[in-house]
Amino acid sequence: MRLNDIAIKNMLMNNAAKMFEPLLVRKYHLENVKVKGDSIFIGKDLLCRVYGLSNAYNNKGAAIFDAGTFKGCNIIIDEVALEKGQRKTFDVVYNLKMQIENIVRSERKNVRVFMMLNNTEDCPELMAMFGFIPVDFGVYKLKRKHCVVDYIPNNKAYDERRKKALANEIDNGTANFTNKVVRDLELLYKGRLTKPVMVIKFSKDQGDWFTIWDGNVICPYNNEKKPSIAMKRYINDQFLPELRDNIIEQEDVRAFKYKDILTQSLWRKNMELIKK
Repeated sequence: MRLNDIAIKNMLMNNAAKMFEPLLVRKYHLENVKVKGDSIFIGKDLLCRVYGLSNAYNNKGAAIFDAGTFKGCNIIIDEVALEKGQRKTFDVVYNLKMQIENIVRSERKNVRVFMMLNNTEDCPELMAMFGFIPVDFGVYKLKRKHCVVDYIPNNKAYDERRKKALANEIDNGTANFTNKVVRDLELLYKGRLTKPVMVIKFSKDQGDWFTIWDGNVICPYNNEKKPSIAMKRYINDQFLPELRDNIIEQEDVRAFKYKDILTQSLWRKNMELIKK
């Protein structure tokens, strides 16, 4: 799976000429692959199908899943994090769930999902599905989610090769060619929380709601019944621009603290979308 139709079109054009790395093409003799619709074949054998997350609703109700012949599958999700400046036009997590449902329905046997992310901070919504964002490199086993997170550092050979990259000559410090994420840990709150004050809403979805405790500590929303501030129009709540602007100003001067790194990442991602 890729993010949208444009990415899928680029991969499938000219009989998937850009689908595989040249090294893999030579190693596994993939020169003669053929494309039929969203399916890629080697001879008469189906190699894989390619779907975009943005059009998951198009596959809803389509006869993709066949219980009589299903023997398992590997689902690979790659390049689904939005780049800086790229507009968010759909809910990545919701569409991912819908697309997986389209493919495997309720089957779990011999089903594996691989998610490739260069930078976990760029797509915290996906990591939020597992309730976890890694801070240090390593392998993390999330037993309740049946998930393994492998946060891999760059090796020395890659770092040496990147030093010679032409893109580095025009880099202003914003390029994303590393897996290392610099976390802002100074604003994480480790004390005891006593009183919820207000609820901040970024959308109609409660997954985009946060509760402010004790005046300035941002926590995930947990059904607290407190006055709310809508951060945008048309989300079934009263919208007052001055209240929204006050929240943005407090964020700008680092007045808020956060329950954990996951909450901080999700909050700031929503704030970036509001500011755009």
